[in-house]
Amino acid sequence: MCDTCNWSDLLDEIKAMCAATGYEFADQTLSGIHDRVKLVRHATERQKEAVMNIKKSKKPRPLTMPSQSQLPRYGVRFGKGRREG
Repeated sequence: MCDTCNWSDLLDEIKAMCAATGYEFADQTLSGIHDRVKLVRHATERQKEAVMNIKKSKKPRPLTMPSQSQLPRYGVRFGKGRREG
């Protein structure tokens, strides 16, 4: 057991991230790091960096209504216009 690397804090952080939404893309990575750290009771700097990078990659997105340009246009054809022959 390593007292200087704070491995148990990293496990807690990973558990919280797995419970939150938005980190689904990194499930395999987070669970792999979690399992390894739990097994050896030590966290490397690279493992800590990986978890921090995953955490930083989640950017909060405001919940807003789409603008008029993002709404579907029914009956409107995109592309070249109709050619009369």
